[in-house]
Amino acid sequence: MIAALVGPEGLTEKASSFGRRDVIDHAAELLPRYHPAPARTAGEARELLEAIADRVLRDPRVIPLLDPAARTSGEVIRPRDTDGRVLREVCTQTERRYSTVDLLAAEHELLQRANARQTDRIAVVPEEQVDAALAAFPGLDADQQAMVRRLASSGAGVDVVVGKAGTGKTTAMRAYGDLARRAGLQVLAVAPSATAAHQLSVSAGIEACTLDKLLVEVAHGHRHLPPDVVVIVDEAAMVDTRNRLALQRLVDDAGGKVVDVGDHRQIPSVDVGGIHHVLATKLGAVTLGVNHRFRNPGYRDAADLIRDGHADKGIQQLRALGAVHEYDEPADAWAAMVGAWARLRAGGADVRMFATERAVVGRLNLLARDHLTQTGEVASRGRDYVSDDDARAICLAVGDRVRLGRNDSRLPQPDGTTVTVRNGMTGTITRTTRRHVTVKLDADHRNPDGPAQIVLPAGYAGADVDYSYATTTDKAQAADVDDSLFAPSPATSAERAYVALSRGRHSNRIYAVADSGWDQAIATSRAHTLASDQQPDWARPEGEELQPEAG
Repeated sequence: MIAALVGPEGLTEKASSFGRRDVIDHAAELLPRYHPAPARTAGEARELLEAIADRVLRDPRVIPLLDPAARTSGEVIRPRDTDGRVLREVCTQTERRYSTVDLLAAEHELLQRANARQTDRIAVVPEEQVDAALAAFPGLDADQQAMVRRLASSGAGVDVVVGKAGTGKTTAMRAYGDLARRAGLQVLAVAPSATAAHQLSVSAGIEACTLDKLLVEVAHGHRHLPPDVVVIVDEAAMVDTRNRLALQRLVDDAGGKVVDVGDHRQIPSVDVGGIHHVLATKLGAVTLGVNHRFRNPGYRDAADLIRDGHADKGIQQLRALGAVHEYDEPADAWAAMVGAWARLRAGGADVRMFATERAVVGRLNLLARDHLTQTGEVASRGRDYVSDDDARAICLAVGDRVRLGRNDSRLPQPDGTTVTVRNGMTGTITRTTRRHVTVKLDADHRNPDGPAQIVLPAGYAGADVDYSYATTTDKAQAADVDDSLFAPSPATSAERAYVALSRGRHSNRIYAVADSGWDQAIATSRAHTLASDQQPDWARPEGEELQPEAG
């Protein structure tokens, strides 16, 4: 159990540091597997967990941190009831933090590798070819042109691009990809999801797949990176440290180049990360800062203020625009939000609702669906679909807007063929039967030469289909809509608020519960911090345990 806790899938799988309570919580989850006991009292279990925590914190693979990131200590937890009301506030006890040799070594190796590749003189394109390529893209702004020139001329084995929301990262990547291919380079892109990879491939004209898929294919010998390959990492801030290191090793072995393109002020990686920001800081980055999305500069300024850590001023700017709507009760906020969604939608706008929490997304989706059922856009009679394990069910009807939630490269069709479906695909239901659901895919989600309509088995529909009227902010990062409606909560972060409030071309509005702490949450960053940036105490005498500090 100790090895599992201090390994890459243990305490540092999703965070760069941990405290004693984290050890106890993780150990409790593993206890039935490693220390099964048919009749253990609560006191006996607690005593065992405390002993395990003692062993973990004394383990030589665990390193104390002298200066842990502020967000990991003293966080305020706000449990809420099913209606979103805050039940109580609990300020967690400040305690000493730790990390692992495994994670610290991964961070160190990745930074060393990236730094060592800065003078390689690789993937350099002659200046006259760069000039000709830029002439073929006359709409590029000065920042986009600078990005293309930097990537084509730096010669570095690792280059970093920081692109704010709406600054035309994809357009610039297309220009660079065209230039690199014309210069005889092979270009490959990786993205955080299969749908993001598909859309990048279509919009940027670059072969793309998920990073996980690339790593698996190379590991099993199904793919080999060619010499001098250029690998573009899209949404690089969402890539975790260990996978980013695995990619760097592959590209280094091939003698290729990595281009990290992302924004550390947007959604962070699910697993432990933070490396994109550090690479940008240590290596230098080309920045895309000219916004091409917002039609109203007031919304642009508000989003920029939130991104840059001035949430109070950003919210003030949104209030001046009449874009902040507060209500005493969660149900009133959600009803008003769906009402605005319906009005904008009826006027022909492409409008999307976003929320931080899945439970709120679920309520918004049901309210939106009720409205569409009343107007006749969604059939009043639907069918219930249940997952194969009976763990989940959903009612679907003709007219429903849905989002698929699981990749399947060989989903069987009634005619005996198979189709590829991707997590994040969206479309409209056109037919429901007892065994199947037919979905007309949105144009930008269809496979090349694939059918416009696909048929989902009932089990897939029950387990992996959701309504798409509202989504979590974590699924919003690539969205580009006319109007964005956001329901923040105390669980919101600065990164998620910035994403939600930078999706809309015409407006970005907030629907919140007054005095719930949502504005404080928007001012709070939840970005990852490297363990190596928290002063690891390598000099600790072996076997010495540092006791948690009292708060």
